[in-house]
Amino acid sequence: MSRTQKGSGEGLCDVSKNNAEIHCCFVARIHFGQITSNQMLVTVIENLKKTTISRVSEARDVLGFNMAGLQFLKREIEAKDEVTFFADATERFEEKKRKRKKKEKMVLAML
Repeated sequence: MSRTQKGSGEGLCDVSKNNAEIHCCFVARIHFGQITSNQMLVTVIENLKKTTISRVSEARDVLGFNMAGLQFLKREIEAKDEVTFFADATERFEEKKRKRKKKEKMVLAML
């Protein structure tokens, strides 16, 4: 049974942890006027903002590092095996298709 299926308390807990940020943003937007009028909550929101910015920055760094690693591995595999990945092949196919359509339009325009 997967962790997110019924009967698994652990999975439900994981789901709520993953969505906690979304719920906080939702509550903050709904109660924005009340939050900003209360000086104690303004300082809490400022602290949350700082924490959120730092966490997003960390996530971007990790994502950028992972993307760079994947691109490196892709280049290594392509160089070693002289193969192209599906996305590259698709891009080339789309480019040829665009050129062919452009050429057809020029021929039709000349008629």
